[in-house]
Amino acid sequence: MFLSRSVFVEVLMQRVHFKICTLLILCAMGGSSMNAAEPIPFTKVAPLIKQHCSKCHDSSVVKPKGKLKIDKLNTDLIQGKDGDHWQEVLNRLNFGDMPPKEEPQIGNADREMITGWIVQEMRRAALTKNTITQFRRLTRREYERTMQDLLGAVIEFGRRLPEDGRSKEGFRNDGDALRISPLQYEMYLQIADEALDGAIVTGLAPEVHRYRLEAKKPPVMLPKPDNRPGESYNYKAKDKTFTIGDDCLFGKDAKKQQPLGVLLPDAPQSFGEAALKKPDFRYGFRLHHPFRRGEMLIRVRAASAEPEPGKESTRPPQLAVGLGCTNLHGIEIKSIGEPIVIEHTEFRTYEFRARLENFPLPNPGPFRDQ
Repeated sequence: MFLSRSVFVEVLMQRVHFKICTLLILCAMGGSSMNAAEPIPFTKVAPLIKQHCSKCHDSSVVKPKGKLKIDKLNTDLIQGKDGDHWQEVLNRLNFGDMPPKEEPQIGNADREMITGWIVQEMRRAALTKNTITQFRRLTRREYERTMQDLLGAVIEFGRRLPEDGRSKEGFRNDGDALRISPLQYEMYLQIADEALDGAIVTGLAPEVHRYRLEAKKPPVMLPKPDNRPGESYNYKAKDKTFTIGDDCLFGKDAKKQQPLGVLLPDAPQSFGEAALKKPDFRYGFRLHHPFRRGEMLIRVRAASAEPEPGKESTRPPQLAVGLGCTNLHGIEIKSIGEPIVIEHTEFRTYEFRARLENFPLPNPGPFRDQ
C-alpha cells in the first residue's frame, strides 16, 4: 500500500496524538481519588493524630513507644529533617501496625486522611528537591527504533547522529544530558525527511536486480521475468557487469588442481624460503554498479565437503557473508548476520537479508549515485 506524504504524515500525527491521549488517561486512572481532590491541610490531620497517636507517641508520655514523639515532628517535609520519621509513620499505618491491636482502631476515613497528607507532603518534597526535566530529545537508539517501528524498515537511522553524552551517574538516557542543538535538530529532520522519501513510493515499483553465481560456471545476470516490469536491467561498465577477483581461488590449487566448487581452508604452504597462506578462504563478488538503497537478499547453497580418503576431517567450516567496498583506506567489509557452522554434507540453502543503507559503500559520484 502506497501513501501520499500528506496522508502519511496525518497518520503519524494521529498515532502520536492517540498515544499521548492514552498516556494521559492511564495517568488519570493510576492516581487515587485523593490526588484529584484539593490539597489536605495539616489542620485537618492534627486532631486525628492527637486522637489516635498521642497515647503512645506524645512528648507528654514518659517513655514513648519507639522513642517517637509525633507531636514534635516537623510538618514541613521540604525544609525539615523528619521526612524519614514520617515515612515510618506511613509504613506503620499501611501495614496496620498502628494503632496496636489492643488499642481502638482508626477508621478508614481517618486513616486515609492521615496517609493522604503524608503522601502529599512527601511528593511535594520530592518534586522540590528533584526538579523534573521539562524537555529532552530522543537518544540515538530511541530515535532509530521509533523510525524503524513507524516505517517498518530495519535501517540504522541513528548512524549519522552524534554519540549521546553521559550523565554524572553514567547513563545515556538522563534527561539533563539530552540537550539538543540547532544543528542536531536539523539533522533529525533531514534523516526523517529522507526516510519518508524512501518509504513513500510513487510511480512504478522499484527495480529489482537478480544475480546468480555458481562455483562451476561464470556468474550471470538472470533474465527479466515475463510480465514483471522493473526487474533487472542490462547495466554494464567496460563491458562487464561484475568480476570475480583473482585472489579468490575458489576450488583452485596451483599444485593439486582441486575441482571447482570446493572452497579449501587456508593453510601455510612453502614458497621458496618463505611461507604463504594459500588458497584464500573467501569468494569475492564485485559489482561495478554500486547499489545504495533497498533490501538485499542473498541465498547461499552450501555443504561441508567430505575429507579425502585416509585423512581425518578438520573442524567444521563456517559460512560468513559480508558486504563492503574498496576506498582510499583499503577494503571495508561489514558482516551480514552471524557466521553459520556447516556440519552437513548435503546442500542446504541459507538466507541473509540486509539493508544496503546500513553498509559501507563507495563515495557517491555524479554518475554512480543511483
